[in-house]
Amino acid sequence: MEDSPRGVEAWKEHTTAFDRVRSIAEALDQARSAKYIAEEAAVSETTAHNHLKRLAEMNVIRTVADENATYYEPDPLYGRFRTLRGLIENHTHQELLELKADLQRADRGLYKNSTKYTRRLTYGHGRPKPKQQLKLWNSLRMQVTGN
Repeated sequence: MEDSPRGVEAWKEHTTAFDRVRSIAEALDQARSAKYIAEEAAVSETTAHNHLKRLAEMNVIRTVADENATYYEPDPLYGRFRTLRGLIENHTHQELLELKADLQRADRGLYKNSTKYTRRLTYGHGRPKPKQQLKLWNSLRMQVTGN
């Protein structure tokens, strides 16, 4: 990779091939081939394939096969478990109950009744536009409930 940008070279210097493949594979928004992931992770296709096989065995990603090739995509169940673990590790029981109640109110279209805590947790300090609100609430609800 003589022509690769400095950022890629620094990334290669400070991470392992496995970490780079995992990083790319977890960030995919659609199923991709080992060749695509290899190019993005700055590794050989063989190295990418070996690491992807390992990640699939660990249930971090899943394989999608067709008659011509095998593709890889993030395992949504693994993503949900990571989200749940983060919520449990970073919030008290009371905060989680409050978040649950807010999500239930949001499902009924009653965002106005959500607490200041949940709005800050979900959006930071600024309040998003209505379409962004709906997208954020739905995203959070899907991550937590899987629905």
